[in-house]
Amino acid sequence: MEQSLESLGGNGFQDLAVALLMAEFGARIRPLGAGPDGGRDMVYDGALDWTGRSRTGDGLSPFDAQPEPAVPIGSADIWEGYTVFQVKHHAPLAAQPIDNARWLWAEMRKELENWTKPAPGRTRTPDHLIFVTNVALSPVPTTGGLAHIEKGLAGYREELENSSRDVGDGRERLEKLSRLNGVKHIRVLDSRTIETLIAIHPGVRRNFNGLLTAGDAFAEIAVALNAVNEHDLSETLLRHARITLAGDRGITFNEAGAAGGPLLPLDDVAIDLPLHTAEDGDRTLFHYALDRGDRVLRPSTTLHSGPRHLVVAGPMGNGKTTISKLLVQAYRASLLQGAGNLGAPATAAANGIDARLRKLGRQGLPEHRRWPMRVDLATFAEEEGQTETSLVRHIAKLVSVKTAKQITGGSMDSWMMRWPWFLALDGLDEVTEPSVRQSVIRRVVELVADADDRNLDLFVVLTTRPLGYTEEVEPALFERVDLAPLPIDLALRYGKDVSAARLGAGHEDIPRIHRELDRAAARETTRELMVTPLQVLILALIIEGAGPVPPDRFALFWGYYGTVAKREQLKPGTIRRLIEEHLPNITILHERLGYELHRRAQNSQHATATMTSEELRDLIAAVLADDGHKPDGADAHLVEEIKKACLQRLVLIRAHKDGAVGFDVRALQELMAGRHLTTGRDDVVEATLRELAAAAHWRVPWIFAAGRIFAETQPHRRAQVVRIVEFVDEGASWRLGRVVPVGPGLALDLAVDGGARRHPVVRQPLLECALKLLKEPATRDVRATARLLARAAGASPEARSQVSASLRRALGGTPTARDTATKIMYFIPSVLADIDASDDVRMLASVKPAGPFGRRDVPDPETWWQRVRAEAERTAAGHPGGATVARAIEALHMLRGEVAPGARSIREWESGARSLGLSIGEGLEDVLFDLVVIEPVIQALEDAQAAQQLEAALADMSFHDPEATKRLRDWVLPLATRFDLDDQ
Repeated sequence: MEQSLESLGGNGFQDLAVALLMAEFGARIRPLGAGPDGGRDMVYDGALDWTGRSRTGDGLSPFDAQPEPAVPIGSADIWEGYTVFQVKHHAPLAAQPIDNARWLWAEMRKELENWTKPAPGRTRTPDHLIFVTNVALSPVPTTGGLAHIEKGLAGYREELENSSRDVGDGRERLEKLSRLNGVKHIRVLDSRTIETLIAIHPGVRRNFNGLLTAGDAFAEIAVALNAVNEHDLSETLLRHARITLAGDRGITFNEAGAAGGPLLPLDDVAIDLPLHTAEDGDRTLFHYALDRGDRVLRPSTTLHSGPRHLVVAGPMGNGKTTISKLLVQAYRASLLQGAGNLGAPATAAANGIDARLRKLGRQGLPEHRRWPMRVDLATFAEEEGQTETSLVRHIAKLVSVKTAKQITGGSMDSWMMRWPWFLALDGLDEVTEPSVRQSVIRRVVELVADADDRNLDLFVVLTTRPLGYTEEVEPALFERVDLAPLPIDLALRYGKDVSAARLGAGHEDIPRIHRELDRAAARETTRELMVTPLQVLILALIIEGAGPVPPDRFALFWGYYGTVAKREQLKPGTIRRLIEEHLPNITILHERLGYELHRRAQNSQHATATMTSEELRDLIAAVLADDGHKPDGADAHLVEEIKKACLQRLVLIRAHKDGAVGFDVRALQELMAGRHLTTGRDDVVEATLRELAAAAHWRVPWIFAAGRIFAETQPHRRAQVVRIVEFVDEGASWRLGRVVPVGPGLALDLAVDGGARRHPVVRQPLLECALKLLKEPATRDVRATARLLARAAGASPEARSQVSASLRRALGGTPTARDTATKIMYFIPSVLADIDASDDVRMLASVKPAGPFGRRDVPDPETWWQRVRAEAERTAAGHPGGATVARAIEALHMLRGEVAPGARSIREWESGARSLGLSIGEGLEDVLFDLVVIEPVIQALEDAQAAQQLEAALADMSFHDPEATKRLRDWVLPLATRFDLDDQ
């Protein structure tokens, strides 16, 4: 058992100590959880009964048999007063027990020093002090560990009683001695005592899976899942874990676009990802998630405060899917640790994951064994989006498919009640159709809320892109964390490791690839491209193919297309001939397919972006017909050849399940969609870009389109892009463009893109437009905004002056501008480290306010709303359409409340709903926000005249009520203005 206590880790052992002591002494034991605790892991006020009589059972005490150190240790009886527990976990344990005892005494002495000084947070001296440890203290007289603690305590007291070394009147020493004398009892609960408590409280043991063997785990399965033959069921889940551990180990870089690459072990190439959290300091996702998962997360006993589950937000290519797979593999290997008959593939996978975790700074596999599953949310939405199938039932289907055994949802639900789970829910952003997405989110929240209600130990990690993530999935349950850009040293190491893994460390091209990666990391323009694993991989593949190092993101992704096409031209067979003879049409096919799939992803009821083979044939025929071919006549064979190639793999197009085709990586689909947007006459391209500029779903393709224009075309088309961005919010009453503008955010994205940075004639006006965001309420991703502004400032001395001057004006401007600028300034020092900024750019961190340049009066939101509402009522009385505007304003006035859409405390919306004439009944909680706020706003925005009136009424809203403006921007408009290209 000693080894098990060691392997629990610090967090797990602390959780175990809390659970055991609460089981022994009752619920009055109060754990203080994580964070600064003033040396108090647990506290107890009142009578602490050490005899065991207060516990139901035989009345035996695990404390009776343990000798206690000499003074000032108390006897095992009933203690009155204030008791403090401190948990001391030692790992790894030393080979010699006396060395562990020495470590424990050193820790105890530090704590006694802090209690007798006292240190901050320890103003109340405990009556009783208890140390709980996984160290075993031998009771051997004189030489044992317990004797060492006794000697240490006696020696410490003698030091404080000895006045021979006093300087002055010895007041400090006497005060320390007085506080020590106030501690009536000091007790050590060592590993032997903990083991006895575990035996007395077997229910606690079952909650801490680091104490259980793999055999214990699958014995629990047999007990829990009694719907079928117990042996078959336990063997089924053991088999599933074994199959998926081995089968999911290998990855190809098809998932990152590396067509035809070798199958590589995930544990050879996966990296940890830097993470921004709400807490001070930066962390990494893998450590952050595993530290969370090592705790028991049952709501009734967990020491973790705040939301227990994670939403991980990161831009395209940031490695969210890979890290979710690595986490699941780590928990699979942990669950199977010690199991026999794994077979060579699963054993190799488990050993590889264990080695990778140690390389990433862990002690080994997760200590708290969780049953893991990974769910692709796009697939779940595709298969179950129009049903009410629960996630647990879907997981049962996944297990059944892998094992050829029929597992029911009820059986899996029973298993979740008996054993801790880890769920990786990957790719919420891939579910783009709003109603399907809301349905998926609802079922995720239902699963987590139900687990809470039943006091289950469940840990969920959900991944998404930040762009378009407007739901803030149940903030009471999910903590949002954001992936940070890769530091250049980590990006460089990843690029070199991946190249070596793909080609072999001894390959003749490795030295050249490494040299070119070093050069790219040293250049500012290319260093800015090495911020995500996908972009680093693509850069390495381009270098591997001897292509030129691209100067911007569009050139990076487009260069990759050229690299893959070039590789396929070197392969013998039909595909080589097709590419040699028809590459222009194949490229157009990629562009039209990317556009069509991206369009469907927004408007379709389906989530997976694919096209059937029949639809693909029609698209190929249309592309060839535009080039003068006869797809239904002499060239019918060519249509079939290209279709057949796509159903295998043709450059970036490949077959998915059921013969459907698509792209492996959404970013490559968006690249091709962006190229399609720039195809055609100037007036057609300009009109299309103008229509799509404000649509969040089209933001990435739009930026790729602008990147192509900046890189390849004539200056007048670059000027068109700038004009579109500058005036995108004009005449956009249908989305309240003047109230909540999108132009500044779009301009900032373009201003830092490599294509714009190389052309001052477009960079300068784009940056000027972008800096208008300082006048608006701060965005959710303030750190990201700060980073983009710092990058923009680094483009030139003129750009730095632009940013600096705008910050000064904002700091001396309106309350909203001051608040936004202050929040951005807070993050500038930390983001400067991310981008390796020059000294001139670092000066942005010390910008001082200038002015006043704007309104400095303090806004009074309620007075402003009263005026707006009164004016709306007068308008409604005189104009038939005015009632629609008045209803919308009443709905938006409710945004002054604190309840977000989907919040469980939905009753706060009811009074407002009734004031709008809505009847609130049972079962409407999930849709109440839509009824109360969204619907009235949609009705107003659908009428052009009403939309103009509403926009005019709210034009000054960002000054008078910035908080309500943020809620309008983040909660209401993303749902009320779902963009449909065919309708615009």
